[in-house]
Amino acid sequence: MAAGELFSDPARPAGYSIFLRGVHAISTDLDVTIAVQHLLGLVAALLLYATVRRIGAPLWAALIGAAAVLLSVDQILLEHTVVSESLFVTLLAGALYASVRALDDPRALVRRLTTRQGWIVLAGATLGLATWVRGIGMPAIAFLALWFALALPGRWWVRVGRGALAGGSGAAVLILYFALHASADGHFGLTEANGWALYGRVGQFADCDEFDPPEGTGSLCEETATSTRPGPDFYTWHPDSPAQQLFGYPAAEDDKLGAFAREAILNQPLSYGFAVFNDTVEFFAPGFHDERPFAGSRYEWYDVQRRDPEVEQQVQSAIGAYYPGESLTVNGGVSRLSDVQQILRVHPILMLQAVVLAGFGIWFARGRVLAGLVLLLGAGLLLLVVSAAVVGYNARYAIPAGGPLIAAGAVGLWVLLRSMLERRDEARARSRA
Repeated sequence: MAAGELFSDPARPAGYSIFLRGVHAISTDLDVTIAVQHLLGLVAALLLYATVRRIGAPLWAALIGAAAVLLSVDQILLEHTVVSESLFVTLLAGALYASVRALDDPRALVRRLTTRQGWIVLAGATLGLATWVRGIGMPAIAFLALWFALALPGRWWVRVGRGALAGGSGAAVLILYFALHASADGHFGLTEANGWALYGRVGQFADCDEFDPPEGTGSLCEETATSTRPGPDFYTWHPDSPAQQLFGYPAAEDDKLGAFAREAILNQPLSYGFAVFNDTVEFFAPGFHDERPFAGSRYEWYDVQRRDPEVEQQVQSAIGAYYPGESLTVNGGVSRLSDVQQILRVHPILMLQAVVLAGFGIWFARGRVLAGLVLLLGAGLLLLVVSAAVVGYNARYAIPAGGPLIAAGAVGLWVLLRSMLERRDEARARSRA
């Protein structure tokens, strides 16, 4: 997309490709692009560290949150690859930091404009930019608006105003993207394949005996038992999927596929809920659901030493068209780094423990700490739940969520320890009295 038409891929937003063009204008050396992405990883870790400290948590809790980004070999691998995670993670961390800064006592800037309003606008706009990179940022804007409406004290219209300011800032940045997209190919929106994505989600359970398929989609109905059907990736991307057999490659007839998917969800809510629940749990307990093919990439797909000659050839061809003179080399250090990767990663069980700790922390926390915990935990969980609801499971989706979730767990652990110590001190004081 960066080498050709920015908006040529109907399924992906162009924000990351715009970023690549910007770096490419500075240098056409692939090493420079990778170095910039590693630098973004460092910035993301520092922003997450600063966010936890601004919440009021101690140094060790902030270091744990930062380590989830700084030391994760999965994160480092994606930074070393021409994919969008490094940019998205940094923008997400920036939005979280700006949000927590808005909790500070406001200072006057110009007339009635205060620093709090400035941080709110920055948080919303940064999430809007993150949505240019990954569509998952769009529901995060709505979450942020709700958080601002509830996190800060004030009369109801002041709270609503703060939420509207955050949501409006994010929406304004999104509308700018929509306008750029429309000027390029006439489509006013983020992507052109939302229907395809949602169809991929429902394909494994859609039963036309439960609903009337919209006009022109009857051929999508299958007689195959749902228990034997493949996973979401097959229905979206495989040439043998009913949608590609009927309509061709995405995003042809996107509206029809979206209508079919919505009918399946409305008429089979339990099946849809079960599929979303299974894939959400999969992020915390890999192997939880049946091992159907095309059910998303597992962690082994992101092993540093994993080799796929066909994929490597495709990647080499694309890279060579944009970064001249680059060739793939692999040496023995890859296997040693892979051994480290099995240890230094945000393991699913660690994310589960972090969610539990953050949940208990929310129960005991108050004020600024409570608001910060809800922000970190909500942002991390949102990335996973929305992915499961719209696309399905993929271990790659868990990597950006690791930082906020681990940070939330560290803050939750601190809150619990502080509460236990306070109760112990109170008990000692009573016994002395």
